[in-house]
Amino acid sequence: MWLVRIKILPLVLVVIFIFYHLSCSNKNKGNAEREISDKKELKSASLKILPESFRNIWIGISEDEFKIARKNAVFQASRSDPDERKWYREVDKTGVNVWYGIDRNSQSLAVIQFANSIPTWKMFSEHAKLLLEKYGTDYELYQCPSMDPKYKMTRLLFPRMPVSIMEAVLEGEGVIAVTMIVSSLKDARKAIERQRCIKIDKEEAMQNWIEEKLKIEEKTRPKPPEDIFLKKNNAESLQQEEEKSQTGKK
Repeated sequence: MWLVRIKILPLVLVVIFIFYHLSCSNKNKGNAEREISDKKELKSASLKILPESFRNIWIGISEDEFKIARKNAVFQASRSDPDERKWYREVDKTGVNVWYGIDRNSQSLAVIQFANSIPTWKMFSEHAKLLLEKYGTDYELYQCPSMDPKYKMTRLLFPRMPVSIMEAVLEGEGVIAVTMIVSSLKDARKAIERQRCIKIDKEEAMQNWIEEKLKIEEKTRPKPPEDIFLKKNNAESLQQEEEKSQTGKK
């Protein structure tokens, strides 16, 4: 009996090995298919968000493909961040600074940052209206601490899946620096959490925030010298009338 068992044992081991191998193969195949599906979703979502001139890249594109697509992007060895990404920088034809963060583990594009400045809150108000029209009213507003008390940081998040849009607004000393950030929702929330931002849970939070800034801007805006020009014009008119009257007398 034990001889029969010895003869059967190798066969059982072979069956177990084949079953294990097939199981691993199916699992790996499933993971690969899932990864391909995720990349397609990231690409589709990115292309719906990015400006037309940037639609040759997307979140999840490989670093090699990215470098071919954005030939003017220059590697920035000096820039670092908590996620230890590799950074590239490009100046767009409109003058906007564009930063690209490459994840070192996956060697793929993880974040795109469009950095610009807006001169006045009135112009920012128009910009914000366009954001709401394009990305909808489902947003989250956060007030974030700043290392420099002269500046204030506000983050505006449109929590989309799988790719989100977030604006970081830095204000202070007459400057309104705006950075639009395109990344996964997970990375966006990680940045908010890392900076210890506080969510403003109020209806129409963004509108209220901008209205407050507009009121302050209106109060602090220097008066234009219209009255001086008017006085000058009035004086010129009086002088012309006087000259006409003198000519008439002659």
